[in-house]
Amino acid sequence: MRLLHVLEEGTVKRVGENCGRHVRVRCFAATNRNLEKEVKAGRFRPDLYYRLHVVPLVIPPLRERFEDIPLLADHFLRRYGGFGDSPMQGYGPGVIEAFCRYPWPGNVRELENEVRRSVVFSGKAERSA
Repeated sequence: MRLLHVLEEGTVKRVGENCGRHVRVRCFAATNRNLEKEVKAGRFRPDLYYRLHVVPLVIPPLRERFEDIPLLADHFLRRYGGFGDSPMQGYGPGVIEAFCRYPWPGNVRELENEVRRSVVFSGKAERSA
């Protein structure tokens, strides 16, 4: 496995090259599965698991961190709100409360996409009115 080789040896070999190049990399990996159980079940390579499992971070899903939703929604609005003909400045009444009631099965990416979608449609709604 090439990724494992890069992590263990710190070298990569470009296609067509005879010798490897030294690289300094940090690898961050994320999953919604319990990799320890996957290793025991034979569905994940143990050598790769132990190479990646240096500093494990367990971050609960968004549905368990409702207090983060307003902060994340505001962040994404600042990121995407200026796009389009009429920039979106804020959320209407009740939007953040509705965001906090929703379970977000797609986690933070789903929230980000919902904010982007609201920005896109907010401009179209104003032009059609």
